[in-house]
Amino acid sequence: METKHTNRTLLMNGLKKLLIALLCMFVGPTLTYISAGITDTSKKYAALVLGILLCLAAIYFAFMGIKTIVKSMFS
Repeated sequence: METKHTNRTLLMNGLKKLLIALLCMFVGPTLTYISAGITDTSKKYAALVLGILLCLAAIYFAFMGIKTIVKSMFS
């Protein structure tokens, strides 16, 4: 019986996605918090929208990274 091995290419892709998610997890909420202190209305809303988009990107990349890592180990 042949044992299956982890696909290292897929594993590295999954870890890269998790690293991007980790970066977005820190930058997104920080930018959202900073946007509350900005007095200029146009810059405030631009920073708020960008922070929320980064938070959503963090969620997306975290799920895709975990999915890719699981795929590399079990298929």
